[in-house]
Amino acid sequence: MRTVRYGIIGTANIANSTHIPCIQRMAGTEIVALCDVDAAALAKTRARVGAPAAVRDYREVLALEEVDAVVVATPNDTHAAIVVDACAHGKHVLCEKPMAISAADCDRMIAAAEAAGTVLQIAQPYRYSPFYRQLADLLASGAIGAVEMMWTKEFMRWGDVAPSNRAWRMYQGRSGGALVEKNCHHLDLMNWMIGARPVKVCAFGGKNCFHQPEIIDNAALICEYDNGARAMLLLALFTSWHMIDLEVGAAGERGRVEAYDQAELYLFHGGQGDARRRPDNIARPPASEEDEGFHSGAHAMHRDFLRCVRDGGRPFCDARVGKDSILIGLAGERSIREGRVVEIAEIL
Repeated sequence: MRTVRYGIIGTANIANSTHIPCIQRMAGTEIVALCDVDAAALAKTRARVGAPAAVRDYREVLALEEVDAVVVATPNDTHAAIVVDACAHGKHVLCEKPMAISAADCDRMIAAAEAAGTVLQIAQPYRYSPFYRQLADLLASGAIGAVEMMWTKEFMRWGDVAPSNRAWRMYQGRSGGALVEKNCHHLDLMNWMIGARPVKVCAFGGKNCFHQPEIIDNAALICEYDNGARAMLLLALFTSWHMIDLEVGAAGERGRVEAYDQAELYLFHGGQGDARRRPDNIARPPASEEDEGFHSGAHAMHRDFLRCVRDGGRPFCDARVGKDSILIGLAGERSIREGRVVEIAEIL
């Protein structure tokens, strides 16, 4: 088994909490280079990881022959340029979500990876969460019939507690907006489980409580799919502080499913007075992965990337999934700005 050697581009926050620990726990991997424009963040991570190369220009990482793959964990507006360069240097890429902040940038990234024959995977761990895989399997089994409606509700406190080194998230042109930065995870869950293409979006939202610039702090969004299904998203970033406070639901002719915080899953069948039934054997991560917490699924995500780097094949959350996950958010942001229904075709 050959060792796969990683470069980490962007060493703060998600790299330290998720990507680096996941890589370090996998056999046959080695982190050989670190990069960050923030010298303090770079030094702190280097002291913990001990990577021999620590640089402030990502192009120096890409020039290293010993680097097989890179993790791109930089601000959203930088993803496209770094990924395109990485593919041109023959590096496999695991890119943080959201994949980019425009469909055109996603297309550039996809084309670069296909031309180079390199792996391009998007870091959306919900796709790999044992809990959400069980939910997807339950819906695919026909337990509630065809999925006609889905909803996601995420209420949390985000704006005034975001550390200063994440301030870029508050700027529309850097993050892509709250519905792209924050909700690509949840919109992807609905794409996956409805199993159809989004067609049009209507959204309302605004900045009711934030004093930071530009991005909205709440939204209500409705999306219609090409099979007639509809999905709804409610977002509030100013409520009580819970890092995990997520509700996902689906309804069909035969019943409905409700899922809470990757911990509780309930199936409703029948008519009036039907009681909640929690399906048996709710999926749990292995004991060694229980500390993933908010990023449950991250270890499986990294194992999938490593498998593809070694053996070839397409990751479960590939670049086309990553692109699809931002389209509804982009349409929603435009709908809020322009006060109208937005066709997904306009975003493409």
